[in-house]
Amino acid sequence: KENQKLGQHILYKDSKLRGLAYVAVGKIGRRSPHRLTKDIQVVQTFFDALCQEEGDTRLAVQESLSMMSDAFINLDDTNKQLMEALLLQTIDKVEPQARLVTVQYALTVFPSDHIPSRYILMLGAGDIKEDVRAESVKALRKTHTSSFIKQTDKNVLPDFVKMVTYVVEKDLDVLANMFITKC
Repeated sequence: KENQKLGQHILYKDSKLRGLAYVAVGKIGRRSPHRLTKDIQVVQTFFDALCQEEGDTRLAVQESLSMMSDAFINLDDTNKQLMEALLLQTIDKVEPQARLVTVQYALTVFPSDHIPSRYILMLGAGDIKEDVRAESVKALRKTHTSSFIKQTDKNVLPDFVKMVTYVVEKDLDVLANMFITKC
C-alpha cells in the first residue's frame, strides 16, 4: 500500500510522467477503440485535463485526444448525446487547445448532416484564435485533407430549417443564461 501511494504521488507531481501516461492512453485508444467507447468519462477526463494541465503536459493531452478521436465515430445514441453535451460545453472553454480539439471531434465523430456538430463548427468559425477558426472553416467547407473526411460522408448538409431552429434555440438559451446571471 505504501508503494502504491508513493507511485500515485510521483505521478501527480511529475508532469513529464503524466504526459507520457496521457499519450499511452491515446495510443491504446487508437489500437483498441472498444476499450474507450464504453464510457465517455475517459474523454471527459482528458478534456478536463486539457484545461488544467500546463505546457508540455497540455500538449500531450491534446495529442492523446487527437489519437483517440476515431474511436468515437460509431457511438451508440446515449454516448452520442453525452459526446454532444461534452463538446458543446468545451467549445466555450478559455483554453484554445480545448476549443481546437472540440472542433476536431465535431468533425471526426459526427456525420456532416449532424446539426449540433455543425453548430459547434459555426462557433469555432468565429473563434478569436486563428487555428481554431481555420480548422472550423475548413470543416464547414469540406476542404480538409482526406484523413479528416470520412469515406462514407458525401458532403450531406443538415436540413436548413432544422439548423436555423437549432441555432435560434441555442442563442435563446445563451440569452436566457445571461439574463439570469445578471439578475
